[in-house]
Amino acid sequence: MNILFIACDDACHINGQLKQLISGFTLPNLEALMASGTNFERAYCAVPICEPARAAVMTGLSPAATKSFDFQGGWKTYIRPEQIWPYRLKEAGYYMVTQGKIFHGGGPRPGPQPQWVYDILYDDVPYDFHQAQYAPDESLSTVMPGYSNAVGTPRSWPDEVQNMLYDYRLADRVINFLNTYSGSKPFYCEVGFYRPHDPHEAPQWCFDAIPLENVHIDDVWMQTWEGSAYADQFVRQFGGGPGNGLDPTQWTEAQKLELRQAIRNYAAGYMFMDYNLGRVRDALAASPFANDTMITFYSDHGYHTGSRSRWHKFTLYEQAARAPLVISVPGQTPQVVNTPVSHIDLGATILDYAGIQVDSGFRGVSLRPFIEGQPGATHDPVPTFWYGSFSMIDSDMKRTTIYNDGSYEMYDIANDPWGFDNIADSDPDFNAKRDLAIETAYDWGYLLVENAIDTSRPSLFQSLLGTEPTEVPVSTSFAALGDLHELGRNPHYNLMYRHAMTPGEVMRMPAHTRSFRRYGATTPISNFSIVANDEDNEIQMGGSWTGEAYFGAGDDTLTSGADGQMTVYGMDGNDLLQVTGGSKKIVYGGAGNDTIIGGGTGDELYGGTGDDDIQGRDGADTIYGGAGNDTLHGGAGNDIIHLDGGADTVIGGGGSNTFVVHRKGQVSTINDLTASDTIDLSDWSAIQPVAVAQQGNDVVVSAALERLICLNTTAATVSSRITGATVS
Repeated sequence: MNILFIACDDACHINGQLKQLISGFTLPNLEALMASGTNFERAYCAVPICEPARAAVMTGLSPAATKSFDFQGGWKTYIRPEQIWPYRLKEAGYYMVTQGKIFHGGGPRPGPQPQWVYDILYDDVPYDFHQAQYAPDESLSTVMPGYSNAVGTPRSWPDEVQNMLYDYRLADRVINFLNTYSGSKPFYCEVGFYRPHDPHEAPQWCFDAIPLENVHIDDVWMQTWEGSAYADQFVRQFGGGPGNGLDPTQWTEAQKLELRQAIRNYAAGYMFMDYNLGRVRDALAASPFANDTMITFYSDHGYHTGSRSRWHKFTLYEQAARAPLVISVPGQTPQVVNTPVSHIDLGATILDYAGIQVDSGFRGVSLRPFIEGQPGATHDPVPTFWYGSFSMIDSDMKRTTIYNDGSYEMYDIANDPWGFDNIADSDPDFNAKRDLAIETAYDWGYLLVENAIDTSRPSLFQSLLGTEPTEVPVSTSFAALGDLHELGRNPHYNLMYRHAMTPGEVMRMPAHTRSFRRYGATTPISNFSIVANDEDNEIQMGGSWTGEAYFGAGDDTLTSGADGQMTVYGMDGNDLLQVTGGSKKIVYGGAGNDTIIGGGTGDELYGGTGDDDIQGRDGADTIYGGAGNDTLHGGAGNDIIHLDGGADTVIGGGGSNTFVVHRKGQVSTINDLTASDTIDLSDWSAIQPVAVAQQGNDVVVSAALERLICLNTTAATVSSRITGATVS
């Protein structure tokens, strides 16, 4: 069975918002898909933020496992492509295709992910749809009235240039694939639409289809919204709203008009996505694959279209957490499922229908019982994370939310769908629901901290209690666990070690801290050094900075996406040291069996003692394995790789690489010697000439006690690539 995996961006559930706000509004193609497959009316994202929402879906893992709660780092910082469920499909023999925005990226691109991610996951080369490359002349557009945020101005375009807009071009690519694919393998094709994400743009016909007089603000909105003052303050740090206030009775007529115009603009973009969804579905119906293709459709998260004076995601309310999820399996009986489910279940469901067992640690569960209408199908409570806070909804449709300042909310969504009345203080079910929410979050690897709670329970992450939402939200909201459980028995404490970075400073992590993160920083910091303790430290560095990082005796993890030159000393322990970003990085693994991963520039990577795994990735890197039996990956670029101790295994990767082979009395192996590579045997000059002998598919280079094996090549090729020593 083929799989058509379709995603869109920032789409609220049509039945939950737009049909209440726009008289007669319809999305004919999405609604037709809902009517022909299984419409999960109550499907929820894991995190109402682009990057982590998509990471949860595409990995099938809890945000605590991927460490993706926000825009920082990204799933691939911690998870290899081989560990996510699409790779299981590739292993099973699927032809893998990706088009459009599937993982989070900066703008409407197919990622953007590093090329090595695509090389591992897909057979087809993704097409870059970036809007700047093909957008029509902006002078042709008409600026539409209504709220406009920092992402861009809402615009209508003449109908005749719609074929130059992103979602149309994407549909063209997918249609071409469906019309031309003739391979013997079943296909898995990802389709990532960009709308209705802002800026809200669409052809003029989409706006014409939504008369402004049909757009209204729901009468139930005309009362004061109840909820957590902490949540309101925290939400407003993200902007993204008309700012009309939480008391609609005070809104002016001009504010109401602007909101109605904004709703129309959003709906027009949604309609254009729907139009192109229909084009793809029509092409599938006309193709040979029509009766043997499973279709899935989801949006990464929902969206506030003005409720709570919000024009954004970034909340734990129903409007941001709930988003479309539809699965259509050939031959199925159409179903409407009102049981709450999670978007994270998508991967498990696809693997189930493909006959593939999910990996251990998978959080998603197969929705096949619901699709096939099995009586009594149930689902555990569905969690949604939001920085240091947490919300849960279960089968009785009561949404229970715990904020990390100790405040609570609960809404009876069945009877209060917009979430006006906070019933946490009056509902007899609240205490039991709160306890269930805490246990659900803990089961997903996240310990919600309350006064006097035992924080010594093992967990990947825990929330902070008593944190004022006045600084960068991420670093004031959750922390990787350190030895801090004693503090957890006292109210109003902060678990995250927070530190203001200043140029020229040496910052030493105190003994009670295991995690240091620099988030949201835009000011460059020069000559800053961080010295870890002897615990198992985790350091994440973003922004632009130069300096040094020193680790101790523990098994440490460094993730740095920082721009600027830096030097890292792993010291003792089995460390994971990953450096990305611009400018050269120098990394010393030190003692222990380390993993060192370079970035996109020419880095210097030193393994030290121990059996190390060193990956140069992009750029012209210099790699020294050091003592121990190391695995050295050059990656893309013209790398210099030193085989200088132990029995090393080398994978040069792309580019023209130089393998510098030192005298060491150990047998090393080059896996992928090419005609553009060089084997530098200068260190063997005292024992030259060297012998080059073909042994089966491999070649052995030897002199005195030294040996080098080159796999899957010829003696002639090896001889021609040797420098620094004569060949006998």
